[in-house]
Amino acid sequence: MLDRNIGKIHFINRIDKDNVGDWICSPLNYFYDYFKKYNLIRHDIDFIDWNEIQREDIVIVGGGGLLYVTETFNLSINKLLQKCDTVIAWSVGFNTHGEQWSNGNNFPEIPLDKFKLISIRDYEHPSNLEYLPCPSVFALPSPDSVSVDIKRKFGLIGHKDLSVNLDNLHIEAISNSSSINEIAEFILSSEAVITNSYHCAFWTMLLRRKAIVINKFSTKFDYYKYQPEFVTVSKNDDSTTIKEVLEAAYGRAKIYDAAYAEAVNLNNDFFEKVKEIIFEKGIKEGNDYQHLYELNNSSLWNTQNELKKIGRICIRLEELQNNINDLHDELYDVINNLHDELYGVNAQLKEEISSGRFIKKALAKKILGKGD
Repeated sequence: MLDRNIGKIHFINRIDKDNVGDWICSPLNYFYDYFKKYNLIRHDIDFIDWNEIQREDIVIVGGGGLLYVTETFNLSINKLLQKCDTVIAWSVGFNTHGEQWSNGNNFPEIPLDKFKLISIRDYEHPSNLEYLPCPSVFALPSPDSVSVDIKRKFGLIGHKDLSVNLDNLHIEAISNSSSINEIAEFILSSEAVITNSYHCAFWTMLLRRKAIVINKFSTKFDYYKYQPEFVTVSKNDDSTTIKEVLEAAYGRAKIYDAAYAEAVNLNNDFFEKVKEIIFEKGIKEGNDYQHLYELNNSSLWNTQNELKKIGRICIRLEELQNNINDLHDELYDVINNLHDELYGVNAQLKEEISSGRFIKKALAKKILGKGD
C-alpha cells in the first residue's frame, strides 16, 4: 500500500453526470497534461475521502457554484481549510438559492482569507475577490473556428431540476443533462438561447449568441461580467404575453465578441499561478497514486445535505420512540399500581366478607345453643 503522506493534489467539485455544467467545470479536465505527472485524487464535494487529504497536500476546489449554496458544502470547504495548508479556489461561485430549493440561508461562514489562492466566477462581487470565468470555456470550440447554420431564432435549454414550460410557444428545447457537444451545437445553431441554467447562459455568450435567462433562482445569476437579458414569466401569463416578453429581450440582448478569448486567457494566467504554488510547495512528481474516479451514484443534487435532513428526521424519530417508550413505562407503572391497589381492596373485601360470615355463624350457634 502506498503512503498517504506523499504529496498529492486533490481536485474537488460537484460531479453530476446529469448536470453538464457541474460535470465539466473542473480545471483538471483541461490541464490534465500538466497535472498527470503528480499523484492525483478527484473528489465530489459530497463524497470527500477525508482520510486521503493530508496537511502537506494541495487541494484545488472548483469550479462551480460551491459557496453558500448548502450548509454541508460550506462545512466541507471549512474542513478542507482546517485540514490542509494549501487550498486553492479555482473559479468557484456564490450560489444562494431561492426558497423553492429549501436549502436554507443560514450557512457557516467560510474564512475566505485562509485560501492560499482564490478566484471566483462572480464579477465585481462585494467580496472583491479575483474574478475568473469558469474553466469550462475550454470545452467549447472557439467561435472564430466554427461555422454552423442557424436553425432557429429561439432555442430553450432547461435546467434539469427546474423546468421551464414554454410548450405553447413550440420552441425547440433540450436540457442541461445533454452532452457539452450537443449543447454547443444547439447554441451555435440558434440566434438566441432561453435558459435558466447558469452555465448554458455563460456558454451562449462565449459562443457569441444572445442569452436570455428566464426566472433566475439564485444569486449566481447576479454577477456575470457579460450580462444576459433577464426575464420573468409566470404560469398565469398567456402565450402572447410571454412571446412579447421574449421578443423584447431578444431586441435588448447583446453579442460579446471578446468574452471567449478573455475567459481562455484569464484561466491560462491563473494556471500559471497554480503552477508556481505547486513548485514552491515542492510536490514531488509521481503518478502511481491516482484516483480520478467518476461517482456513478452521485446524480442526486446536494446528496449530503439531503442525507443530513434525513439524519435530523431519524434523530427526531428516535426522540419520539424514546418518548413513546417512556410513556409505555409510565403507563405500565400506573397499571401495576392500580393492579396492586385493586388486589389489596379485593383482599380486604374478601377478609371483611369472610369475617362477617364467621361472626354470623358464631352468633347463630350461640343463639341455638341457648335454646337447647
